[in-house]
Formats: sequence, structure tokens, C-alpha cells
Amino acid sequence: MNTRNMRRELRTVLHVQSKTIGSGAAIAANTISQAVQACRGLESSIISIERRPSQFEVFWSAIRYRIERRLLGWGLSETITPISFSPEVEQWRASVLHLHNIYDSGLRIEEISRLSMRFPLVWTIHDGRWIRWDHSHKEGTKNLLKKFGWRILRSRLRKAGKHSEIVYPSEWLRQEAIRNKIFEGKNQNVIPTPVALEFFQAGRSRDAIRKRHEFSVSVPLVLFVAWKAWKTEGDLNKGYDLLEEAIPKLRLLHHFQFAILGHDGDKIPRSLGAKWICPDGTLSQVADLMKAADFVVGASKQEGLGNVIQEAHAVGTPALVSRSTGYLEIVDDGITGLHFDTGDAADFASKASKLLASPGETQVMGANAAKKALMLWHPTIVAGRYQQVYDKAYERWKKRGPEAKPDQTRFRNGSAKRRTWS
Repeated sequence: MNTRNMRRELRTVLHVQSKTIGSGAAIAANTISQAVQACRGLESSIISIERRPSQFEVFWSAIRYRIERRLLGWGLSETITPISFSPEVEQWRASVLHLHNIYDSGLRIEEISRLSMRFPLVWTIHDGRWIRWDHSHKEGTKNLLKKFGWRILRSRLRKAGKHSEIVYPSEWLRQEAIRNKIFEGKNQNVIPTPVALEFFQAGRSRDAIRKRHEFSVSVPLVLFVAWKAWKTEGDLNKGYDLLEEAIPKLRLLHHFQFAILGHDGDKIPRSLGAKWICPDGTLSQVADLMKAADFVVGASKQEGLGNVIQEAHAVGTPALVSRSTGYLEIVDDGITGLHFDTGDAADFASKASKLLASPGETQVMGANAAKKALMLWHPTIVAGRYQQVYDKAYERWKKRGPEAKPDQTRFRNGSAKRRTWS
């Protein structure tokens, strides 16, 4: 099919995400939607969905999920048993359906393969929650039920993604999906998450920003950004435990300011000597603080890519990140920042000390970081790559022809009839 004709037919893209998902994943989905909106000839919108269970399901789910998550490690019901989900699903109209994180949305994994009969389907996998389930639940676990649950999850995901264009934000995450035999085939794509325009347009000077936020203009500033400013239990992937050990060690070597931007900072240890800044909901605040910092810290054990570090690079700030996962595709060691050994507080302190002791070299890294961000993560660049994937999804869907038409009895009210876009 002629690409020009195909793009003329590709008029609307509907992005779908779970209403229960917040933090970086939600920000990434919204940023992608906004970037696509700027593409000529495309209209982009985004909706959030959630389960709308009956009274019985509310009662039953309270028991069911506790049992399933304890036995299997994840909600089996979410993928294979009927769950009432947002009725908007039945009214969706679009040239292409673009799924993002759908955890706990009420949209079953099984339903994704049915949606691929109704729409050309693109599915962006933003993180490793399902891709690396075995790793996050103690790799090599002896719990046979959880191993069995993992196999069911993999099988469901493979079936769901068979007729979709799958997108990962990093090559690392794509390789993890292949290693764990989740998604395979030619429908795999790697497209980094775009960085919002506000970060490329941050105009205030570093000194002006520091004065505004009551930081010293002459003392180095180190910044840590996370949705939750500090956590002491639950998922500690962001590296809170490492920072609690490493920052006091670094203070023995250097005099510097340490700031933490995020929600719920009342539990930040006093030993860090940190200034907590609560987000005001604007991207300009985040961009300003990143620009004010000498470098930004990424201490996570695992990141699909690392949106915070991308944003820091876009404003011209280098980063110190753990030598792992998606971080390696953002920070070029010694060029746009430095790597430290994952989980190693002593190595973190050593590398941070190097950045603090060499402000001239740090500034050069920041300039390199800004160039890289503009070349790879500007919304226009990323949107163009997504448009190519939409073309592929549409062509794949058209080629399936009559085989793609679903058995109408499998859909409520027969509302899943395939549409043509002429």
C-alpha cells in the first residue's frame, strides 16, 4: 500500500493507559501523546481507564487478589477471567489504538488480542513489570506456584502481542523480552521516550534558579528526583538505601548541597542533610531544578530507560547513574556523565567526588548531554519514529484481511466489528 495513502487514512491515534498508573509511566504516555499530536495529519488523544466492578466483584476481588498475589505473585484474574472494565472500551473509535501501561486497568491481557482485530494496534511496554517478573520476585524462586503463574503470564503476553507492533523505550528492555520469551518476531521496535519541550526551552540562568529556590550559587548542588521523595519499605528500586549510605560518605570528602524533588519527603533521613522540594505539578519547576544542579543522580537498580535522566540531559545537566539496564542507553560514561557499580555506595561516592572535584569537566559533559538529547529525544524526532510504527501497524492490520475479523459472539453486544478507514 502506498505510504502516502496510508498516512492519509491514518487520521486519529487513541492512547490508552491505566488510571491507577502514576509517576514516570503516566508522564511518558502523556509525553508521547503530545509529541504525536504535533505530527502533520495526525490527531492524538489519551484516555485513562479503570475497572468498574459490580458489587459482587468488589467483594470477591478483595479476597481473590490477595490469594492470587500470595500464591502466584501477580493477579491471575486480570488476564484470564471476566472482569468488568470501563464501558468506554466499547465506544473507542480511532485509526490506530496505542496501548501504554494497562496494569490493573480492568483491560485483560486476553482482550488485547481481540482489540488487534478491531484496530491497528501499537503497544508500548514502558517498564519491566511483566517482562522481568521472575527477576523482581527473587530470580530462581523455589515457589512452584509462582513459576507456574509466570509461565501463564508469558503465554498470555505472547498471544496478546502477536498482531501488535510492540515498542520498548530501550534496547535493553527489548532484549529482556526476548530472553524471557515474552515477545518475539519482526514486530519489535525500540523508540526512546520523548522529552517534553519545556526541558529544551528552559531559559533561566543557573544562578537565578538557585537564588529563587534559596540555594547557594557558589556551592555545588546534587539533585535526586523520584515520584516518591523517600521510601523505607516496599519497592526500593530507586536506590534509597544506597543514597542513605553513600551521601554521608560523600560529605566527608566534599562540601555540597543535596536536594530531593518528589512527593512524601517526610521520611528523608536527617543524615543526608537534604533539602526536600515538593513538586508543584509543573514541568517548568522540574526543568529549572535540573538546570540548577551540577549533576543529577540516578541510583535505580533497574530502569526501562530513565526519563528523569533524559530530562536532565535535555537542560544540559550531566548525570551519575548506576551501571545497569536502560541507564546505559542514556548516559555515555565519561561523555555525558559517569556510571557507578550498581548498589555500590563506595563507588557512588568515588564517582560523585570526581564530578564535584572537576566542575570544568562536568560542564563539558553537560554540553554533550544537551546535544545528545536534542538529537535523540526531541518530541519531533520521536514522533516521526512513532509515525513509522503506526504505518507498520496499519499495514499489518490491512493485510490480515478477513482473518482479522473476530467471532462476534466473543464480544459483548457484537460491538467489536472491524472498521475500515477509506
